[in-house]
Amino acid sequence: MLFKSLVLSSCLALSLSVFAADSVASSFSSEQKQEIEKIVHDYLMNNPQILVEVAKTLEQQQKEAARLQFDATVKEIIANKNLPRRGGGANPKHYLIEFFDYNCGYCKKIRPLTEKLAQEHPELQVIYIEFPILSPTSIQATTIAEALFIKDKEQYFAYHDKLMAETKKIDSLDYIKNAVKEVGADFDELSVLAKEKDVGSLIAENFKYGKIFGVTGVPFMLLDGKEIRGAISSYEALEGMLNK
Repeated sequence: MLFKSLVLSSCLALSLSVFAADSVASSFSSEQKQEIEKIVHDYLMNNPQILVEVAKTLEQQQKEAARLQFDATVKEIIANKNLPRRGGGANPKHYLIEFFDYNCGYCKKIRPLTEKLAQEHPELQVIYIEFPILSPTSIQATTIAEALFIKDKEQYFAYHDKLMAETKKIDSLDYIKNAVKEVGADFDELSVLAKEKDVGSLIAENFKYGKIFGVTGVPFMLLDGKEIRGAISSYEALEGMLNK
């Protein structure tokens, strides 16, 4: 009886996980393992509420782990100087992290709202995360954008603003080339730079961020850590999400 009581208390205290470890399992004979399994089985059958409690605890632990990863990723994005950003001054009080695609109509639709927010709150920094998921030309436009950001940040924002102001789909490489020319850059030079600086890895990092946040569509924004999925309805709703 003492052996059974000891095993049972150990199983419950360690949430049954101890017996999954090879180093522990190897210390029991096959007969003892069978006896342990029967003890645990019988106890759980007679006390099914234990399973509910374990499930709730596990769910809470998973939520907490997800929240910690969420917060850590937001901090990582804020510290990542490879990401284009505007506004906020030397010590921004607020952060708007925006995942977008140059072919996203809703991304362009909400742009006046985010621009107004930045204008009325100069302590806000907007961080742009290129997230090309809508078409092959979106990927091409982003690849050139990333290379342009490395080469000349002013030209990057001129290119970025031009493409985000465009109402039609960016459906050809010629359009991208013309946009690059209009901001005073050289397309061929940027294409070479994109390979030299491994722009693909920068885009992959953006997708890593998107996976952590569960981004399946754009626009997706984080305003002071609060998620905004899809187009927000009004400026008042957007401004109301700022941390006071």
